[in-house]
Parts: sequence; C-alpha cells; structure tokens
Amino acid sequence: MHRLPRALAFPRQPSQVSRWRPPLHTPRIQRRWKSRTPYGRDGEPMRHQVVRFKSPSWSLRRVVTLGLYTGAAYGFGRVLWRQLDIEIEFVEEEELAQNQQGQNALGEADEAAEEGPFYADENSIFIPLTWSKQMPRSYYRGTDPEWSEFIRVAKDPPRQKLIYKDLTTVILTGSAQHPPVARHLGADPKIGKYWLDISFPDGPPLEYERQGIEIGDGFVAWSTQKVDAEKQWRTQRALVPKAAASGIWAASKVMAGIQWRRVKQYLGWEEVNPMSVEERFRLAIAMSQREDDKSRRPKQTSPGTPTAAPNAAASTATTNPITPPKSNLPWHLPNVKLPYADPDADTSSSPPLDITIARHVFSATLSKLWNPKKAEAPRGTFLVEGIVEVNGGTGKVIFDVSGFYDPRANKFVNINAGIRKVKRWKQRPKGGP
Repeated sequence: MHRLPRALAFPRQPSQVSRWRPPLHTPRIQRRWKSRTPYGRDGEPMRHQVVRFKSPSWSLRRVVTLGLYTGAAYGFGRVLWRQLDIEIEFVEEEELAQNQQGQNALGEADEAAEEGPFYADENSIFIPLTWSKQMPRSYYRGTDPEWSEFIRVAKDPPRQKLIYKDLTTVILTGSAQHPPVARHLGADPKIGKYWLDISFPDGPPLEYERQGIEIGDGFVAWSTQKVDAEKQWRTQRALVPKAAASGIWAASKVMAGIQWRRVKQYLGWEEVNPMSVEERFRLAIAMSQREDDKSRRPKQTSPGTPTAAPNAAASTATTNPITPPKSNLPWHLPNVKLPYADPDADTSSSPPLDITIARHVFSATLSKLWNPKKAEAPRGTFLVEGIVEVNGGTGKVIFDVSGFYDPRANKFVNINAGIRKVKRWKQRPKGGP
C-alpha cells in the first residue's frame, strides 16, 4: 500500500510571525461587514428590503397633552393678568434723584425688618408649590401668658377637681349615647371609680412651613405660609391614605380567611372553630338578640295589680326608646350596628354576615388609624388623661381617656376615649345551657 509523504513544516522566526499576524479586531470587522443575504432552500438568494416605521409627529395623545398644558397656562395667565395693574409714570431727572436719595435713607432703616421670611396673610389666596418642612421646636417661657395660666391651674386643686368632673360627665353622656356601649351597660349608668392626671406641655406643638404664590389685594408675591400640626396631618392623610388602605387590607384578610375556612370545612379537613371571627360574631349577634327580646318582652304583673291600658304601654314604649338619640360629641369610637334578624323584614335586602363583618373590621381599623397615635396639645392647652369606670345595670365599661383642656375658655378642646375593658355582672356559658 502506497503512503503519501508527510507535509513538511518550515519554522519561522518570531519576528516574522508577529509581523504577518493579523490584528485581533480584524475578524470582528469582517464579520460586521459580512453580507447578510438570506438564501432559500434551493440556494437562490431571497430579495428583501429594509423598512423603518416612523411614528407620526401628531398623535391623539400629543394633541390632548398639548391642549391641556396650553389651557392651564392660558387660564393661569388670565387670572394673573387680572391681578396686575400696569402704570406708566414719566418722572423728571430732578425728582428721580430726590426719590433715590429718599429710598437710600429708608433702605438702611428697613434692613432689620427685611430679615427673615415673610409669612402669607390668612386672608390672601395661597397656592403651595413646595412640600411642608418642619420648623425648629419652640418652648414656653416664664413670661408667656400660657405658662402663667398653667401655674394658676397647678396651684388651684378645687379647679382641678372641677376639670375632672367635667371630663367624667362627658364620658358618662357619651357612653349612654353610644349604642354598643349602652347595650353593655344597661339601665341607669353611673360613674364609678376614676383616676385622672394633668400634664402640662413644655411647649406648643410642632409647626410646618411651605412656600408658594400669595395672591392678595393688588399684589402677587412669593411668600411662606405656616401650617399647624393638625392641618399637616390632614394633608398627609389625604395624599397618603394609609388608614383607608389598612382598613381595606384588614377587611380583605378577614374575608379571605372566612372563605378559606369554609372551603376546608366543606372538604372535611377541619371542623367548625368556635374561636373564629364569624363564629364569635354570630355569638355576639345571638346575645344581642336575646337582650333585645328581653327588653321588648312586657313585664309580668301580679294577679292583684291592675294591668295598664294598651295605649299607655304604647306611649311608654315610644317615649322610652332602647337607645337614646345621638349628639355631636368629641368621640372616636367605632359605631357599627350589629345585624338583627327581624322575621318580618325582607332578607333579600339585608347584607350577608360576611359583608357585615368586613364593614365592622374596616370601620374599626379606620377609626384606629384616622388620628395620629400621639397628638400634641394645641397652644395654650394641657393634657388630662387617665382611666374612667362607668357602671350600669348589666355590666361596667372601663375607658382610657385623654383630652386637651383650654383654661382660658374653661372647656375641653378634644376628647379621645377607648374601651379598655368590658365586664358583665352575670356571665353566661357560651356553650349553651
């Protein structure tokens, strides 16, 4: 068998190898400019043409956006032009020199007044254009009238007792007019034990400031506006509705939990949990219906006592309602009525139990986060806080109370009350008789 000779490789010098070696970027350039002509299965080149789609210069969105910006600029210009009065006055050179000398003399006197920011007038129209910034905290001085009033209250124990009595009276009135609380208390509510204390603040609440355009009578200026803590909280609550979002989230979680437990019960994975939300709510409804039935049931009289006429019974029923009328009191308690299964009412129009539970959870969460966790006392007021106990015929309710009292006006500016504990005089077994 004949074999071919091997190929002979002649060695090259290193200088010649590096001299004739192509650069590293050469294949990339060749690959970049390489023809990209597509070919078919039969090997014939396919004809193609590069097309570029260009967006139209005027679209509906651009026209609407331009119209909105133009309309806003035109409206702002018209409002601003109405507030401006342009006057042209011809002044001679001598009068101009005298006016300049007078302005230079008054300028030195007004330098001290020009120091610091100019705050906008309350009667002017103010358009805020920046976010509010917190100002440095200030404190009361010994010469301030607010601090002098605090000293008078601290040295007057009888006045402090009157302040405590006014607060307990407001709590008693509010508890009698609050339907869920009145249902727990029963008839004839009275004030029991209470523990209250007075705390004087070191200074007024924090203040904020924001800058914007002030439109007054005949002028338009860039000025600064002071914002109190309550107004700042309302603005922040409107821009970032955290309370409403938390209420929706809590109600959604409760609804999802109810449906998930029902699915597991239908599949036989678990039994009815008496400590679940829906079962506890159903038990509360049953207890409230039982109490309402007892209150509506006529009292039995002895055989020797004459019975009252039907008209008299009807008149007493109308004049003595179960829940007293409501009034505008500084209360921040959730007021959600429990559903009552009336046999004569139309069941199709009444909401189901799940929706009622979701409403209750949403209202409770919203009322809890609606106000700031720790509010500061307004200027000139001090804090009165403590525990108040209200006793009734069927039970007692203990409240956590806090309020701001104005000693100059001799009244409470704001009162917050939260239920601390609820206790009934007679406790019945939840499992039934």
